[in-house]
Amino acid sequence: MKRTYIDPNVHVKPDGAVELEWMVEQLDKYGYSGCVILNHSDKWFPSPDIDLPEGFRLFWGVEIRAESVGELTKLVGKFRSRVDLLAVHGGNETIDRAALDNKNVELLSHPGRMNHIMMKLAAQKKIAIEFNLFDLIHREGKFRSRSLFKLRENLKLARKYGVQTVLTGGISSIYDLRAPREVIALSKLIGMSDHEAKAALSFTLDEKFKRRRAIEDVTIINQG
Repeated sequence: MKRTYIDPNVHVKPDGAVELEWMVEQLDKYGYSGCVILNHSDKWFPSPDIDLPEGFRLFWGVEIRAESVGELTKLVGKFRSRVDLLAVHGGNETIDRAALDNKNVELLSHPGRMNHIMMKLAAQKKIAIEFNLFDLIHREGKFRSRSLFKLRENLKLARKYGVQTVLTGGISSIYDLRAPREVIALSKLIGMSDHEAKAALSFTLDEKFKRRRAIEDVTIINQG
């Protein structure tokens, strides 16, 4: 059975350098069977009706960028019912913790270095953790080394607690495009096995939809 590769964090204009239609066409040529458009909340726009390559699946998400917990909560409420995937742009420990404690968040993007408590919370809430290889592809020196160390340490904890991992190249321009086999090869730098990398790049929203429906059912029961 042919494996389907989906990049879960793709940015297009006005949050990236290229138009949506061009990006979809290129991802299809590079061997992807789908993607999630994950523009930041301040660059988000509703999903348009476009022609897709045969067999290509296009999902519409948002990557919330917030400066405070209050702003994060407000934006989660704003976008919750408008997207297929709700992600939070992390990196700040306060934001990371707030995202992991929010039942409506489904993916933590660009997390900082996580600890046991945070990763255990991600496992309990079934929130996926992103492993973004953008810095390994484009950065050099100390910045790249720090990013590599953080990714390796987060992977160790994700394994320990059974957290779902997603793998992405952080695509927003022509210079970021890498075929799935190249992304899988790069993931070995952070310690991923072939099996782990293929699973993380075969991210589907089916389990996220099941989780979302379960949360909605519990909410309805509590309200009733």
